[in-house]
Amino acid sequence: MSAKANAVSYNQDFSYVAVATPTGYVIHSTENGQRYHSDGTLGALKICEMLFTSSLLCVVGDGDTPAMSPRRIKVLDARHRKVLGEISCASTVLAVRLNRARVIARERTRCTVYELGTLCAQQTIETAACDEGLVALSADAESSVLAYPGSETEGTV
Repeated sequence: MSAKANAVSYNQDFSYVAVATPTGYVIHSTENGQRYHSDGTLGALKICEMLFTSSLLCVVGDGDTPAMSPRRIKVLDARHRKVLGEISCASTVLAVRLNRARVIARERTRCTVYELGTLCAQQTIETAACDEGLVALSADAESSVLAYPGSETEGTV
């Protein structure tokens, strides 16, 4: 497994940290540092997000192979190393956020809300252009509060 990190993120309760690497991902416990899951065979990832303490991951490739497109979110069962589904986006995915009900795909000028269970798009929100992929989603599936830059000077919740 590569020692280089392309991206790092915590799960919703901060009990695990997910690391996207040039060869796949590594998940570590924040309590004891132990490796929880890893896969060094996927190819280069630029995003890896974990759902709470489950084995469900959302990953986005960096485009080094056609199978790992930066326009596609793969939903994985890390424990069984199985792709559960994919979300194809019109442009490069800059960020992914998830809770128990939703997956958010952040592209440069929009956020698309998907239902986690079906991966069907529920809503697309046009936003101000944001190359940094700024977006936040509440961990609470009941409220699913989404925050993003609404303009160049103000955010929207």
